Amino acid sequence: MDLAFVQQFFQMALAHPAMKMYAEKVRKRDYSADAGFAMSAGLKDIRLMLSAADQAGVNFEIGKIIERKMIAALAGDLAAADWSATAEVTRRESDLA
Repeated sequence: MDLAFVQQFFQMALAHPAMKMYAEKVRKRDYSADAGFAMSAGLKDIRLMLSAADQAGVNFEIGKIIERKMIAALAGDLAAADWSATAEVTRRESDLA
């Protein structure tokens, strides 16, 4: 998928300033954690969401996918990256790296 298209989608459909920042991080493939949210903190939060979904009897499939990608990022060279580096895990899994 064209990264400029992804950036345009986030900027138009999800105009919150944080979403614009993350779209730019993905476009530039710059996942530094100095401006963003740490991968380890993101994993903690997604696990809280998965637990809440489980308690509510909801299958939060996208949450399971994000958790898997965060675990992969933390196990590899993206441990110090912002949570948006899950996009990089997706690129690698798709042989687009």
